[in-house]
Amino acid sequence: MNYSIDRIEESMAVCEDEQGHMIHIPLKDLPPGVYEGCVLTKNHSGYSINKSEETKRRSEIQTLQDELFE
Repeated sequence: MNYSIDRIEESMAVCEDEQGHMIHIPLKDLPPGVYEGCVLTKNHSGYSINKSEETKRRSEIQTLQDELFE
């Protein structure tokens, strides 16, 4: 399951899952270096940063923006 960090509030990351549900994850449970827009993957040992999924999503968003403003 992937989550994208919508925002960081105090000691919590507010994340959106793939179905659009919002969840709160304590920052202490996340890897160092997380940031708003970061994509996380939940695995057997916790969470990891998923740079390839983040790159894919950013590319899809850029394509949509380019089409909208052409």
